[in-house]
Amino acid sequence: MKRSAKIIITDDQNKILILRRSSSHPFWGKHLDFPGGIIEKKETPEAGIIREVNEETGLNLDEDNLKLDISKNKNFGYHAFVFEYKLDTEEPKVVISWEHDQYQWITKKELLKLEMPGEVDWFYKLIINYIENNGF
Repeated sequence: MKRSAKIIITDDQNKILILRRSSSHPFWGKHLDFPGGIIEKKETPEAGIIREVNEETGLNLDEDNLKLDISKNKNFGYHAFVFEYKLDTEEPKVVISWEHDQYQWITKKELLKLEMPGEVDWFYKLIINYIENNGF
């Protein structure tokens, strides 16, 4: 079974880190995204998300401060994990990888006002629905 993880990272002002996929990204180029990706076979979900966040943003997260929000089997042989992480600084500098071309720190209200594209990554939609319905 394939496993993937995404993460909702907030700063100390409760702003959420949102990325935009680059046009060279193989899926949903120029769409909004959250940090994360495929968990390697021998990795725990926690180790995988920490590695992915570092590769995509340059941020170093502490496994002890990760919170698992969603662990869900999808009907096509896929397991999805969504984590949450609260930083103790305001809008830390992010160094994005080739997968993304922009990032921003935005409030929950601003995030939920953004238009959802017609065709969108199901993982992005899952996280937006979680934020909207769980008083995040």
